[in-house]
Amino acid sequence: MSELFPWVETEQDAYEGRLNKFGKKATDHSLRHLLELMIYLRIVLLQDAAVLYQKYPDLTLWKYAPFNQQDFHTFSKESCAVLEKAELEATEHLKRLPDQLASTLRGVVQSMNIQHRLDNDHLNMQLKFMQELLSDSQSRKRSRSSSMVTMSSM
Repeated sequence: MSELFPWVETEQDAYEGRLNKFGKKATDHSLRHLLELMIYLRIVLLQDAAVLYQKYPDLTLWKYAPFNQQDFHTFSKESCAVLEKAELEATEHLKRLPDQLASTLRGVVQSMNIQHRLDNDHLNMQLKFMQELLSDSQSRKRSRSSSMVTMSSM
């Protein structure tokens, strides 16, 4: 991998040396981030090149290091096999998605129906309790009224 941008580690060492020698004055955030980016891009380039090598094996680029080495060719084949397997698995999951989604939605609807029934039962119980209270209250009023009428007639 170090064949791509082989100078990066040398520059990182030189930068660290300047920091140690000159302290904060030597701080260069842009350089530090650029060198980190170059190391990251090595990985990205090799991964992308591995796929491209399988699709376009006759490109001139593949005649140069590190792309002309057996390790890269093996990495390319293995990477593409892994990607193909992942694509097939994803396709299978997508095929089953409508069934899974429908099943999930059925479960949600059933859960909502159960909760609605429980809420409805609870409200009916409260309503019945309130009706009984109201009925009892009206009965007491009638009872008092008739007692008052009976007492006043005496």
